[in-house]
This record gives sequence, C-alpha cells and structure tokens, in this order.
Amino acid sequence: MFHGLNLDSQPDVVLPLSAVQFIGLQPLAEAQFNLYVRLLPGITPSVAAKRAEPLLRKGVEESFHGSVPPIPAAAIKSQLEFTASLLSLEHGASQLRGLFSKAVVFLMGAVVVLLFIVCFNVGGLLLAKSQARRREFAIRRSLGATGFRIVRQMMAEGFLLGVLGTMLGLCLAYVLAPVLLRLIPVLRNPATQLVISPAIDLSPDWRILLFISGGCLVSGMLFGMLPAFAGLRFDLNSELKQLTGSKAHTAVTANALVCLQVMLTVVLITASGLMLRSYWNLLHATTGFDGDHVVTFRISPVAAGYSNEQIRGYYDRLLQRVRALPEIRAASLVLYGVMREKGIGAVVSPTGQAPGPGTFQSTSLNMVTPGYFDTMGIRLLEGRDLRPDDGDVKKPPFSVVVDETFARTFFAGQDVIGRTFGNVGAPPTYRIVGLVTTAKYRSLREEPPPTFYAHPIWGNPAAGMLNLYVRTYGDPRSVISRVRKSVQIADPNVPIVEITTLEMEERNSVWQERVVMLMTAFFGIAGLTLAGIGLYGTLTQFVVQHIREIGIRMALGAQIRHIVRAVCLSSMWSVTVGLVLGLAVSAAALRFAGAFLYELSPFDPWSYILAIGLILTAALLAASLPVSQAIKLDPASVLRAE
Repeated sequence: MFHGLNLDSQPDVVLPLSAVQFIGLQPLAEAQFNLYVRLLPGITPSVAAKRAEPLLRKGVEESFHGSVPPIPAAAIKSQLEFTASLLSLEHGASQLRGLFSKAVVFLMGAVVVLLFIVCFNVGGLLLAKSQARRREFAIRRSLGATGFRIVRQMMAEGFLLGVLGTMLGLCLAYVLAPVLLRLIPVLRNPATQLVISPAIDLSPDWRILLFISGGCLVSGMLFGMLPAFAGLRFDLNSELKQLTGSKAHTAVTANALVCLQVMLTVVLITASGLMLRSYWNLLHATTGFDGDHVVTFRISPVAAGYSNEQIRGYYDRLLQRVRALPEIRAASLVLYGVMREKGIGAVVSPTGQAPGPGTFQSTSLNMVTPGYFDTMGIRLLEGRDLRPDDGDVKKPPFSVVVDETFARTFFAGQDVIGRTFGNVGAPPTYRIVGLVTTAKYRSLREEPPPTFYAHPIWGNPAAGMLNLYVRTYGDPRSVISRVRKSVQIADPNVPIVEITTLEMEERNSVWQERVVMLMTAFFGIAGLTLAGIGLYGTLTQFVVQHIREIGIRMALGAQIRHIVRAVCLSSMWSVTVGLVLGLAVSAAALRFAGAFLYELSPFDPWSYILAIGLILTAALLAASLPVSQAIKLDPASVLRAE
C-alpha cells in the first residue's frame, strides 16, 4: 500500500489539491508545497538544479512583491541569494533522517566498540575454559577418544550456546524496539507545524535477523572449537602429571584481553559522561523565558470557516474568556510556538543605513498579542508592551518590541525606544516601543538572533492558526479542561489542533540529545559490566592455577596482605595500561563528538575522571571475590590435595 513519499508518517486520508480551498484548511495562494520532479535520462541533479534556479528566483521575487509591506526588487536582487537544491527520493523523504543521521553514525560507532568488548570478553572466557578443561581432554585422549570426537562435542556445546544466545537476543530486539519508538517526540509538518502521526517501523527486518542468527550460530560453533583445538596441542604425559608449562603464556594473553576491554570501556564511559553532561547543560540552559506553569493550545479558526476579517473578533472573545478564569495568571496568542524549530526570517536595517551587499543582518520576527511577555516570563526592560490598538494600524511604521540582542546589533550604546528600522532599501517599516530580555524560541541550542515582536496583522492568512499560551498559578495540566471549555464556548466548531505544556516542548526540543545520551549510557554500562566480568574471570583463573603456590606461601608464613597483593598485581597492570590507552583513544576519537555537545569541550576533565573512577571501582569489585577465595584457602588441605 502506498502512503506517500514521506517515510515518517502515513496519512489516513488523501485529498486532491483542488479540495483544500473548499474545506477551509488554508487558502491555496498562501499554501506551501513540495515540488517533485522526475529527471530525464542523462540529466544529473546538479544540472537540473542549475536550470531550475532562475525559475525559483523569479518565483521568490514575485512572492516578496506580494508581502506586506512589499520588498523592493532591487533590495532582493542585491541582498538575497537564492539557490535550488534537489533531494533524491530514491529512499523516500524523511524528517528524521536529516535530524538523526549524525547521531546514528555516532551510535553505530558505540555499537562497534561494544562489539569488540564482547569479542575480547568471549575470547578471555574461552581461553579460561580451554585451560580448565586441559586435564579433562588429556584423560579422555588417554582412554582412546580421538581429536575429532572432542572437537565434535565442543562444536555441539557451542551450537547450543549460540541457539540460546540468538533466542535471547531476538526477544530483546522485539521488546526494546517499541521503547526506542517511544523516545521519538511529536513530529510536525515543517510548513504548517501541524502534528503528524509517526509511522516508523522499528521492528527487526527478517533479513537482518537471518544474518544475525546465522552469525551467532556459526560463531558459537567456531568459538566452541577453539578450546578443543587448544586442548589437543599439549604433551599428554605432562598434562596428566600436571606439569604443563603454558600457564605464564596463558596469563599474559588473558591480561592482554582485559587490557583491551578496559581501553574500549573507557572510551564508552567517557562518551557517556560527555553526553550526560551536555544533556544536563541543555536542560539547564538560560532560555530567557519561564517555561513552568505554561500550557499551550494550537487552534485553527479557519478550519471552522472564519474569514481573515472575522478572525480578530474570535480571538478577542477567546482571550477575554480565558483570562477571566481564576486559575489563569496571563494569556496571549503567538504565531510561532516556542521550541518548535520554526520562525520568520527577516532582513532589516536601521533607517538611514544602507549596508553593502553581503553585510545585511538576518533577524527573527514573531507575531504576538499584548500580554505575551508576561505570559512567557520575559522581562520588559524599557518602554511598553504591545497594545491592542497596535494591530489596528494599516500603514507602517508598525509598533514592535525588540530584544537585547537586536538592540546591541543595530543600536549599540544607543537608546532604542522610538528608533525605526525596516526592510533593506524600503521606507521605515517598524518603530520600536519596547525592549525586552533575549529569549530563545526555536530551540535550546540556538544562539538567539536579533529578534523583534510585532502585533499580528489580522488580515494576514497566517493569523488563521495561532498558539494560545496560558500561564497558570499551579499545575498547567489542571486547567486544560477549563480552557478547552472556554474555546468551545467561544465557538464549538473551532478545533483544538494540539495541547501541550511548554515544559514538554522544552524536553522534546532536546530529544536527539536524550536518545544519544541514553544509548551511550546503556553501552557504557554494558561495557563496564563486561570488563568487570573479564577481570573477574582472569583473577579467578589466576587463583585456580596458582592454588598450590598460594598454599605453600601461606604455609611458610605469608601474611594476608602479601596474598592480596600477589593476586591483585597479576591483573592490575592490565587495568592500568588499559586506562592509559583508553584515555588517549578517547581524547583522539571523541573530539569528533563536538557536534553533539552543548557548552562542553570533548576534553571535559570530569568525564574522564568519571571513567577512571568507574573502571577502578569495577576492578575492585571484580577482584574482591577471587581475593577472598585466596585468603580463605587452608594450606594443609591444598598441600594434601597436591
């Protein structure tokens, strides 16, 4: 079934374009469209883009001429550059692909690191297994068993382990896939900002499952044969007499594997620490507004048949009813909601200034009704707020409020109240009546550009769908039902497109960072656990192999601290070398993670200290049990057994 070219959503109803103007969603003259083209054979995307650029430039110029107020063609040609780009739809269009592609590459790197840790861990366990079963293999061979029979048994054991591991992995894949889907936030149409239902299938593909299952089974059999082959390459008489001399070589190999595990675990933990601290910085970043106790409603009077001339009356009635509620502290309407990666770009300059080509300033414009700054907790520094009669002005200059960044950029060291500015090359379009603190409204990561706020022009079709922001005295969710009732009383036919809290919008704006942080933390914990298991296995094997030596030393009067030091030193060098190598590799590899960090350096010392502390803690915990076994040995029993 065909659901469209966008892979992120699947529409339930598809209408012909001609039906849009009859159901009142949006006038065709103001709608935004995506243009899909199929190239002729032999035409490359770059050639097509070059040929389409003049047409797009002409279309953009014509659209600017219809703006209020119009932008002179000379200013457009001298100050703006239009480029055409063609995106291949070979694999479909996707919002998430562009947003999350770099994060996926980063996470795949973490997966590869974890895979190597698992391989080194399995290698160490198999090495320990081969040493533990050498005497068994020797006895079986002395009783007439052939090498092929021993290898066949080990292959069967490895195959059984591979089957069990594959089944467990498949169960986890099916259980965790819906969890990943729930981490994806609300998706919106980039043009209309309407919420779209995600249609992302994260269930494991059968081809991937077949490949993984085959790999697990084959690996299980191959790894199972390794102890058998290792157990066949020894002198039978020496092994039966327990005189084999390969323990030192085995210990060196086991310690080397532990060293590699520690090194890669340091990389994962350091990455986890960086992502965690970056996510913390984002959540506690200075936004310039107070997101607590604010709930937002997205409403669409045009969907109920309101004309542009009738919209203002409806919004006035609605604000009057909502502000009369006892739980409401303030309420306002705004064109573009906060933390939704959307805004209006404007090219302006102060009156009397004529910047040269390439030196124009790009600013952000948002349409808000009076009371917006009180609703959002944005502090008014000078002048006044917007007034209701500011929306009645039919000709420029229009009254606007600017933020501190705007004042510093255009009027550094000057009093901004009463100053005018406008589109490049045009008469004064706006007059400044107030100055407020700088606030973010596209995302938490953004460096706020110069921003100014204007009263909505009610004749503009863009005012047909606004966001109603409501500040409450208590829990914002507790007033949703009462505000919804006020909307229905004002007009029951006006739909509420979306209801959410500003706090939730802030969390959704950092969803990519949250996913990366959670996944790297999971990989870091898994790697730390595996490294601890590997160290534990190595130390346990050391105690088993040196049990006679430990018993003799204890019989000759060795103290407990000497035994503890001997056991711990056997693998502490591998932990130390792994830590040093891990810190060096982390410093070299994680410098590429700067794109995911916020107000944090890839060389943040606290993240490296966290990795060192966790590795040392895991090493102490892993060594505690083998050490306790060593110091509890009875020398007389050990010597009698030998």
